[in-house]
Amino acid sequence: MARTVAILSVHSHGDRSFLDDRELALASGDLRRAGVANDLVVAHLPEGATDPPQALVDALSRYDVIVYERVWSPDLIVALRDRLPGRTFVACQGEHRLVSPPADLECRGELRRALPALLRWMDGDRAAPPGTRRRTPGRWERVEPVEPLDDGPLAWAPNLRPVVLDPSALDPTRPLSVMGNPGCPYQADARDNPLYEGAAIPEGVGRGCAFCTTGNRYEHSPPEATVARVLDKIRYVRREAPERTRIILKDQNPFGWLAPLVERVGEERLGPLTLMLETRVDWFVRNEARFSRALAAAEAAQVVLAPYLIGIESFSQAELDRFNKGM
Repeated sequence: MARTVAILSVHSHGDRSFLDDRELALASGDLRRAGVANDLVVAHLPEGATDPPQALVDALSRYDVIVYERVWSPDLIVALRDRLPGRTFVACQGEHRLVSPPADLECRGELRRALPALLRWMDGDRAAPPGTRRRTPGRWERVEPVEPLDDGPLAWAPNLRPVVLDPSALDPTRPLSVMGNPGCPYQADARDNPLYEGAAIPEGVGRGCAFCTTGNRYEHSPPEATVARVLDKIRYVRREAPERTRIILKDQNPFGWLAPLVERVGEERLGPLTLMLETRVDWFVRNEARFSRALAAAEAAQVVLAPYLIGIESFSQAELDRFNKGM
């Protein structure tokens, strides 16, 4: 059975939102290459809204399966399910999993690997991926048997042209993020913090950074490898969607590879574009020489280097100590 799939992304803060659709765009691209008709449907709704506008209901009515992983209130999905009978709602596990999501199916695990497997299971082509649950009257039940997920390499070919319901409120060319090195190299150990004297931390859960879910791990690769990986993604964006000129570099400390990357961008004439640096203010200071080199290369390459999301950690020292985060 041919199914049409909507991957739903809702935002409440317009272009000021830091919520990232990268993985949703990549999942949409994966499905398209697998022959599954789908769209990434992006909607701007009033903050805290639980009553979906008719425009969103009408847009989603064209799809058989509606996938979501991030909502500010389950009531929004409850209302959509009431107004879209006959559609299958699939809740995926995002950064913060809902305990009992309003959905017909729950898809756990890495979105890009689990979702295609779940759709094939829905069509009877394979066993369900691990962690799949379906809602039955009154309770959730785990689906058995399960089949391990493919752990092979995934192509980087995101859907760069989402269906944006209200372009006046949510810019269709809003920034796209490209991953450098995931995680965060800030690794202050709470057991060295006088506020947590005597604290014990179990193995495998990090060192006690309590500010966000990014820290406690950092997957560092050599600068040359990082430049090659990031440059390949920038090439793809410039080739497939040249109107998307703002790219967020997702690396908490990109300064070891930033200047060589900008130099390569200039050599290949990939500008003009803006590279947005999601890093820490103190690391700008510590890497002044490296950043000066990057700025010189950026001027020649028609590249703007823009600080992004900097300042959200600038609390008083007492609060930083309480979170075991920053300086």
